[in-house]
Amino acid sequence: MNYIKKKRKEIDVCNICGEVKKLSWDHVPPKAILIEPNTFANTLFSSGELPTSIHHMAHFQNGIKYRTICLDCNNVVLGKNDEGLKEFFENVKHKLGHLDELTKDYIEINVQINKVLRAICGHFLAMSELPYDQNEVEVKLREYVLDETLRTDSIKLYSWFYPYKTILNVRNITVSGFEEKTHPKGFISVMESFPLAFMISSENESVCHLDDISSWSTNNIEDSVTIRLTLGSAYYPGTSILKQFNWPVNTSNEKFGAMFVLGNEEELKSSRIATTKK
Repeated sequence: MNYIKKKRKEIDVCNICGEVKKLSWDHVPPKAILIEPNTFANTLFSSGELPTSIHHMAHFQNGIKYRTICLDCNNVVLGKNDEGLKEFFENVKHKLGHLDELTKDYIEINVQINKVLRAICGHFLAMSELPYDQNEVEVKLREYVLDETLRTDSIKLYSWFYPYKTILNVRNITVSGFEEKTHPKGFISVMESFPLAFMISSENESVCHLDDISSWSTNNIEDSVTIRLTLGSAYYPGTSILKQFNWPVNTSNEKFGAMFVLGNEEELKSSRIATTKK
């Protein structure tokens, strides 16, 4: 099993603005939202198996990084939205710390939704180490991230509660489960870290018991809205069984496992798994 070695050239096309510039390192997810950024990480699909042994994983003090976006896009385009994402995560963690005071099956969070959605979409763009891609999903993501007046009408962004310390990044795959409601149906990318995971999909994935947070978007970047996050999204629909830490790429022959994961071989090398050092 190999350590992470793949990285883009220092001067290359930025994954967000599309210009040839000096590239900078972007943390995905942002280290400011991690409970512990000191991690061991590796490519997710090394040798076709999930890397579970720390002996086969590289040590990173600040989480998973990709050198794929220019400094302007990193500091300005993402930087101005990452504060909203950080505040969102802090508020969710605070609410989860007081679940004994709740009687409902959801929590409500006031959030600058358009900044949060753009931060998430921007980091999804940064997650790919392939050359600048012009596929339909990438184009829509760039348009949304760069134009603050757009809603997410052409993008479906879902979330679910993620109770694990693991960090998981997966790019541009399709999966299939043994049962209809266990796995997403579309062409997806996922980003997972405590306490929330996110998925971009080409299809409606509500059957998997996920929250469509893109439905709350507006045309004003500064708008704050109160959104509802379903606590049961951490479980398989209709059960008390938690989704695995590596869902939806949890390949196995068990009832809630994925039958297969399909994706471009080079794109799969951009997928990462990390576990906290502590």
